Amino acid sequence: MTKLFVTLMAVAIMAISSVASANVLGDSGFEGAGAGPWISDTWGGPWTNDYDATDQTHAGAQSLKQAANGTNDAGKWEKAEAKQVFSITPGQVISGGAFMKWTGRNQAEAFSEAKWLRADMSEISGIGTAHKTSGSGNWEYQDLGMWTDAERTAPANTAYVDYRLVFLSAGHADT
Repeated sequence: MTKLFVTLMAVAIMAISSVASANVLGDSGFEGAGAGPWISDTWGGPWTNDYDATDQTHAGAQSLKQAANGTNDAGKWEKAEAKQVFSITPGQVISGGAFMKWTGRNQAEAFSEAKWLRADMSEISGIGTAHKTSGSGNWEYQDLGMWTDAERTAPANTAYVDYRLVFLSAGHADT
């Protein structure tokens, strides 16, 4: 079974002219019960998102565990996402990221991403962390700060941010 464990650092937005930031994600440490404000989005396989996992944690008592059984045909991707959508004002900067832990998976990717959305929820553009194709077995920080302030600044016509924790696995991936 292919597994990814995730513990978030707070994802924050801040005004360009302000140093102060505010955590905009609910249950950012996965310490609440169940999914809370998180929305599961999966396709292509029998994925599970366990929002109350206790077997691997970075900080706190719980983490998100995303798991696939890798039974799809070879080359058919499976995806598990946990996401939150929140309001933002054009000109605000998003920062933050997630701690992720996984070990050398064959044909698997783990990353976090943010998508800028219009008021009608259509996508304007997006930014993401590097698509990590194998892990060290240690907690690794996937930082949206790898992008410049300009790239992390909400463009005109932005009303929402769709923040996602993504795990992709090819069918029959090594476990």
